[in-house]
Amino acid sequence: MTRGRERSRDPETILGEARDAAARGFTQITLLGQNVNAYRGAMGGTAEIADFALLLEYVADLPGIERIRYTTSHPNEFTQRLIDAYAKVPQL
Repeated sequence: MTRGRERSRDPETILGEARDAAARGFTQITLLGQNVNAYRGAMGGTAEIADFALLLEYVADLPGIERIRYTTSHPNEFTQRLIDAYAKVPQL
């Protein structure tokens, strides 16, 4: 409540930063937020909303990314889709 409502960055911006890091030779990406698994980012120009599991899948698809870490998560937002992402995304 003190911080105000949650805000999520644009997924294309996040993916662009991760892509640039991978191009510079970084192999690990860390996603950081007050509650990262509550992420809901609007996909550019569409009504589609990317949740955290989808963002993780997009980051994992970037060439050169071997490991994805994140902090800080909250149990209230630990969804079945996030659990499924762990089965599907070897970089996690």
